[in-house]
Amino acid sequence: KNLRQLAMKAILRYSLILLFALGLLVSCNNDEEEPPPQVQEEETGFLKLDLALTIEESSARLQEVNTDNLVVRIFRVRGDGTEEVVDGYPKLFSELDPEIELVTGTYYVEAQNIDPPAPAAFDQPWYYGTSEQFNIDKEDLVAVTVTCTLNNYFVTFEYSENVLNNF
Repeated sequence: KNLRQLAMKAILRYSLILLFALGLLVSCNNDEEEPPPQVQEEETGFLKLDLALTIEESSARLQEVNTDNLVVRIFRVRGDGTEEVVDGYPKLFSELDPEIELVTGTYYVEAQNIDPPAPAAFDQPWYYGTSEQFNIDKEDLVAVTVTCTLNNYFVTFEYSENVLNNF
């Protein structure tokens, strides 16, 4: 009987020690995973871009200009004053989405013909324009018009009879 009680006490003692060790092991094991760091999503707004051409009337024959073939570059102005072209640009105006999603910040837009004209190629009109700087705010829609003007001119002189006779 004593041997049996002694064996029961020993089993009980070892069971308690084992239970305590198991409890300590479980409490030290951190099964909870740390939540992944939150992805800092940048706030965005939208740009609706339009191109306009300024053509001054002259006696020369005016060619019709297709704004779809003008190249558009969107520049982001950083806080330190440096500028960078927004990814994916330059693009043809015809390839632009009606609303362009941009990260909040300060921007300006530049538009011009695909290829600049050859030197003194007055019969190849070249249009160029730049917008004022504008801000894109969170979830706002900003409408910007870039006015492109003719940037190469053909100049002719018509002399009067007096000039032709005296010079």
